[in-house]
Amino acid sequence: KVTGVQTCALPIYIGHNLIETDYAILDPEDGVVLTQEDIELVDFLCKTMEEATGLSFLNGKYYKGIKVTFHIHEIYPGGSADNFGKAMNIDKDCFRRDGFLTMVHELVHILQFTNVYTGSFPFYAEGHADYWTYKMSEYIQDNNIKGLVELVDLQGEIDKWADIIPDVDINQIYEKNIEEWMDQGCYFAFAESWPAYIYGRFFFLYLEDVYGDANAFLPIYARIPYAI
Repeated sequence: KVTGVQTCALPIYIGHNLIETDYAILDPEDGVVLTQEDIELVDFLCKTMEEATGLSFLNGKYYKGIKVTFHIHEIYPGGSADNFGKAMNIDKDCFRRDGFLTMVHELVHILQFTNVYTGSFPFYAEGHADYWTYKMSEYIQDNNIKGLVELVDLQGEIDKWADIIPDVDINQIYEKNIEEWMDQGCYFAFAESWPAYIYGRFFFLYLEDVYGDANAFLPIYARIPYAI
């Protein structure tokens, strides 16, 4: 069980040098400065996410043994992950409180790509990532994990959800069971950008509430037409 991250701010690493860790290859662009603490944070976060989600970065069904490549930019709004590889783009603020949950969100996508191919269906891919971004915030705070809890804004995540709830017709999710959601039309129903995050997030909350495990849907999802 992971318990903490070292708190050493030196030495520093200035791009453009590749830095390899147990889980990752860090690729900072020219001018981006990483501290030793930043580098240690990556592996510690990956281990913590494996523990919380039950999914593996290195021993999943796909990309087995391949490390995550972090392309770290001076400015990269929003973050992104490559679903035909094992790489992500983030900016340097993701190592600080203001941007940390963006890094968590993109790492959930990497877990998806490694453990079950989610294709290009944002309703599932973004919903699952947004669900686990919140659950990771909760897990880190509940366990008071030193080195991560200082970076998490759980109340901000809760407030964000509270703002969204009035715009979501929960009945559209709760009136269906897993088998109905596998009908071909369902995964296109909310495929437009932001609604995919919102409805997808509540779909995985529904799975947790009704079935006890939101991740249980992932291998079922892999059987949906065009998702394999």
